[in-house]
Amino acid sequence: MRRSLKTKLFLSILLLTSIILGLVWFFNVKYLGSYYIERKKDNLVSYSNHIKNIYKGDTRKIYDELERIENLIGGNITIVASNGEIEYPISYRPQYGRMGRGFIPISKEDLKEILSGSTVIKIFKHPKFDIRILSVVTPLSSDKILIIQSSVASIEEGIDIIKDYYIYIAIISLIIGIILTFILTKIITEPILRLNKVARKMANLDFSHKYNVVSTDEIGQLGESLNYLSEKLSFTIDELNKANKKLREDIEKRDD
Repeated sequence: MRRSLKTKLFLSILLLTSIILGLVWFFNVKYLGSYYIERKKDNLVSYSNHIKNIYKGDTRKIYDELERIENLIGGNITIVASNGEIEYPISYRPQYGRMGRGFIPISKEDLKEILSGSTVIKIFKHPKFDIRILSVVTPLSSDKILIIQSSVASIEEGIDIIKDYYIYIAIISLIIGIILTFILTKIITEPILRLNKVARKMANLDFSHKYNVVSTDEIGQLGESLNYLSEKLSFTIDELNKANKKLREDIEKRDD
């Protein structure tokens, strides 16, 4: 089955659009979760550095800022001394019960590393609430530790929403792509079809049809060249016809 240029062009652009949408979907499914987790890690580390800069030994002076950061990250901040005493939140009680607070997800080896100046970043499963929590633990002073925690579940839920939303975006994009592809193929192929019509007329020695040049691109230049060729051929054939007519007349006179 012979396919027209318009059909081939339409299918090619549609295939390209589908491949692009498919690749975007693949990378979203494959890497979006990891990307969001890494961004979340960077944010928590950035906030921990901010707290280090503003902390001067008295939590009460930065209490409002700590609460603001907790609301921004959707998580908890805990400041604990090396002896286990909780400095923040001030109203902390063992049964406080929010997310990871009260549970320090670090081993003795990690604690030594932290107190020596290192930052430990972990994703752990809370033993009580059965949820995954991203935790950044870093030294706040020589004898105090800063713990910033945020639920990974909220990140994963957001990613799932984005993935579901992307399906609708992909469908809408595909529909728009089909419409635009149809319009684009029509814009591209119609001048070619008109050029082909003029060329066929020229093949039948009909030079009355001319290509209407409306653009200065390659197709427009080809149309100008075709019109020029048509005029030259028409002139040349007219001259040949005149010469043939004159030759016959001369032959007829000579025969007489």
